Amino acid sequence: MRKSSSVLVELLFLTTGAALAQNNFPKVETAPEFMYIRTVPPGNAQSVNCAGGGGTIAYNLTSMFGLAADLGGCKVFGFLPSNSRLSNKITGNEFTFLFRAADYHAKQ
Repeated sequence: MRKSSSVLVELLFLTTGAALAQNNFPKVETAPEFMYIRTVPPGNAQSVNCAGGGGTIAYNLTSMFGLAADLGGCKVFGFLPSNSRLSNKITGNEFTFLFRAADYHAKQ
């Protein structure tokens, strides 16, 4: 009985320490990304592809709340036929951005 109680108490201390260690959180998080966008113009025009990269950067104010930015850019490849109405209106690159609040809930 005494041995099983001491094992139980030791296990309790180990799990409590692991739970308390969860309070450490990174202030800044980053993640690289690859992006591919396929654009199909209206009409009989050929589609245009855009490939590139970007990333996410997040700044955590607390362990539950942070601010994040998702940024990306890509280079257009592929082509539109020269007789297309849109052939002179396609630029050589695209840029995407998203700014958001990052809300972290405890996972159970």
